[in-house]
Amino acid sequence: MPTPLFKPGHSGNPGGRPKLDPETRKLIQSNGELAVKRMNDLLSMDELFNRIDGNGEFVSGKLSGKEQIALLALAQDRAFGRADGVSITHTHSGTVGMSVNPTQRLKDISDRLPERLAQQKVIEAKLDDDE
Repeated sequence: MPTPLFKPGHSGNPGGRPKLDPETRKLIQSNGELAVKRMNDLLSMDELFNRIDGNGEFVSGKLSGKEQIALLALAQDRAFGRADGVSITHTHSGTVGMSVNPTQRLKDISDRLPERLAQQKVIEAKLDDDE
C-alpha cells in the first residue's frame, strides 16, 4: 500500500489559493461588468439556441447542444448559485430524461433541448396513432 502524501488532518495546500497581484485583480474586476454584459448579449441571441419558430418548426441554433448547455448552466450558476439535484440521463433506446429540483427555469430550458423535442414528437405521434 502506498504511503499517503499528507498525514490525516494536514492540508496539501496550507497557504490556500495564491494571492493575485493587485494589477491582475484590478484588470479582472474592471472586466467583470463587460463579461456580464457580453453573457447577457449571448443569452439574448435566439439564433444561437435551438428553438421552435413561429410556425412550430424546430430551428437548430448556431451553438452546439453542449455549448448551449454550458452557457446556460454558467449563467444559471452565476445568477442563482449551483443548482441542486440536476440530473441528465440518456439511454441507448434514445430516451432523454432530466430532473431539476430547485428551478423551473432549468426544466423549461431542458424541455427545449433537441433531444427532448424529438422525443416529444415521437410521443405525440404515438398518441395520434392510438386514437
